Amino acid sequence: VMAEAALVIPLLIGITFVITEFGNVLYISNSLNQVARTMARYAAVSQNYTTNGLLTSAGASSVLNTSNITTTITPAAGASRNIGDTITVTLVYSYTPIVNPFRLFNSSSNWAPNLRTSAVSRSEVKQYP
Repeated sequence: VMAEAALVIPLLIGITFVITEFGNVLYISNSLNQVARTMARYAAVSQNYTTNGLLTSAGASSVLNTSNITTTITPAAGASRNIGDTITVTLVYSYTPIVNPFRLFNSSSNWAPNLRTSAVSRSEVKQYP
């Protein structure tokens, strides 16, 4: 019984960590998608917007670590745009795994995947430079 437990317990612990990590990635990915959609919606109806203002309006700090988010908004804040122009919000989140399996093999490895999402919206206001 002890030999079987010695073989099965590490496997069960590993499966538990994989399930936890997968759930965490899904949660962050879903939150990132929602923040990007909300930012694009706010940018579409705002004449003047800033990246930080959109992140605050979208409530990003309540669900994500905003220091890990890189934001790209096209057209940039302050650029001219017409009604009907496309506004694209792209977010890149530097994800840090709960359990980093690569540190077991190489302690100097800084492995961290990036989660990416984009949202597109139609501008509803005209912006002059």
